[in-house]
Amino acid sequence: MIRDSKKLSEKKRKIAFDLIKENAIEISVSFIGPKVIDEVNIQKATFMGMDECISKLTIKPDHILVDGNSFDTNCDIPYTCVVKGDDTYLSIASASIVAKVLRDEYMNELHKETPHYNWDSNKGYGSKFHIDKIKEIGITENHRLSFLKNILN
Repeated sequence: MIRDSKKLSEKKRKIAFDLIKENAIEISVSFIGPKVIDEVNIQKATFMGMDECISKLTIKPDHILVDGNSFDTNCDIPYTCVVKGDDTYLSIASASIVAKVLRDEYMNELHKETPHYNWDSNKGYGSKFHIDKIKEIGITENHRLSFLKNILN
């Protein structure tokens, strides 16, 4: 049931999310906005968010498992990078599910503010409809300019 969030339907992700919330020792989340992502790049922003999540934990882990092949951190906790870790480790898959469910909820809220971009269905990914709307009516503070630079030229 709990595995890579991209391999679960939205309904199954929400069920898994509830299971994770009920059973996790602790959950920490962080939001890094588009302006920061544009300033430092998506990978560095991801590492910043991970560091922020680690610093918010009241129970410090002995070891961190990181999905991917690299991690740049300021924390002094040992870590292991695991390519496709969300297919291997329950903790990484759980983090993937939590992140995806909360991001989707955030995108649904953005849709209420600016429904003409269809944030609720494209979740901010560059669908043809979304790109056409950007070209037609422009961008918002919620758009990443670094992602759009090739689209807007």
